[in-house]
Amino acid sequence: GAAATPDVAGAATGAAATPDVAGAATGAAATPDVTAAAAGSAAAPDTAGNPSSLNFQAEIGCILLNKELKAIMQKIGDMTIYAIIPRMDQAEDEGMEFGAAIDEIGEFIKGLVGLDSNPISKETVNGVLSAVISQPEALKLHLRQTYLFIKNAGKEKFCEYAFNISVDYNPEEQEQSDGVLFRVSKLAFTIWSCDKEIILRQMDLYDLSDMDKLLKDKLEGAEQNKLEEDGQKKLAVS
Repeated sequence: GAAATPDVAGAATGAAATPDVAGAATGAAATPDVTAAAAGSAAAPDTAGNPSSLNFQAEIGCILLNKELKAIMQKIGDMTIYAIIPRMDQAEDEGMEFGAAIDEIGEFIKGLVGLDSNPISKETVNGVLSAVISQPEALKLHLRQTYLFIKNAGKEKFCEYAFNISVDYNPEEQEQSDGVLFRVSKLAFTIWSCDKEIILRQMDLYDLSDMDKLLKDKLEGAEQNKLEEDGQKKLAVS
């Protein structure tokens, strides 16, 4: 169905999320380079069972938040999919000012999903971050990881996304908001509408409402890592 209202997560600890990004943007900000692979009668039958239908895939290079990104567009029969898969490599980028960055992400989602209005407002994100620092609108943002999946198949439409964003944050230049219980040294946040566990983990998102399960998963993960390290040490000795 239509994309859900995005959630915004703020992190005041360390660098959030594993680098980095593969992505896409639309509108004036993007000047795509397209390489396409298409097959006519030799192509595999599409999902509608029509072997004469054209199957098509394109890689699209474009820019989001001044970052070079890559997306995949695939068309099989009446089904069209746009996908941006998080990648481990991280390229340098100049970032973008807070207001312009939030507007660009919102317009990007609006254009691809076909919404009537921007689903992400500067006021909403500003309000969340204002609980931690006094002037979030003065920050510069960098896109660290992007996930996007959009599927259009006839009347069926599905969209999910996640944007992990790091912040140029200098504690000497920013005042903390009243009531913050700790000294903020670094800042990052995520905007998402997605429930895939593997994506949420890669974006460093946790379900804090179920702390018992979170701690159990963390403990089991640490124990598994220790077992793997001990096994590697034994192999090295032998």
